[in-house]
Amino acid sequence: GIRVLNQDFFETLITFITSQNNNIPRIKQLCDRISEKYGTKIGDTYAFPSPQQTADITEQDYKDMKFGFRAKYLTDAVAKVLSGEIDEATVKSLSYEDAQKYLMQIKGVGPKVADCCLLFSHHHTSAFPKDVWIKRALEVLFGGELPKEAIPYAGIVQQYIFHYARLTGLDADTEYFASVWKTSDPEQKTKALSVKTLTTENAQISETAAAAGDIVLAEDFSELVWGGDIAGRAVAFIAFFCQNNVPHCSIVFFCTD
Repeated sequence: GIRVLNQDFFETLITFITSQNNNIPRIKQLCDRISEKYGTKIGDTYAFPSPQQTADITEQDYKDMKFGFRAKYLTDAVAKVLSGEIDEATVKSLSYEDAQKYLMQIKGVGPKVADCCLLFSHHHTSAFPKDVWIKRALEVLFGGELPKEAIPYAGIVQQYIFHYARLTGLDADTEYFASVWKTSDPEQKTKALSVKTLTTENAQISETAAAAGDIVLAEDFSELVWGGDIAGRAVAFIAFFCQNNVPHCSIVFFCTD
């Protein structure tokens, strides 16, 4: 299934600064490079360097490692962490909005990088990192804005939206759901989100058991086999929180008409 990680704060900060205008293979290559040069060797691999281990890395050193324009952002981030100007304990004590502003004191850290740090290292589930795919998905599926009911869990929802957007390319399959979700008619939304069938290796939940408008919770993502319109996948999680108040670790799956 999809996971929201709980990573080391400093490593998360440095890697997401590195991720700006970059691709995953290159991000991995750069992180491996700095780990091998400055990190601690553990068996056959290297740990990501600590703030203290990066203290003497200059802007030119970063450029020599091919970090490019990010070099000045990385030296600023390290300096602020080492001086205590950016303090992990302080980040943990702040509200999401204040923590985002606090991290944006670092050069080159905008809302997206700050949100990634808050979501993936401090479990601020209301943080909602937006890249090109997420912005496009919001427009296609929700008219540009996340439903207010999903905002407390926006970071969890973002993972499902991103996966769905990359999986489908936001093609014509999304049009039905998008048109229904954008309507102001709650009955149409309920009908569109009705569970029809849910098949696992162990059971078939019938249409009788999942009457129109009911919610069916599937605990094991790996066992779920979909039927019906693919457009229900990404938005199912959002719909769940729109209608129920449950722990964010639960996963709900819907099939649309």
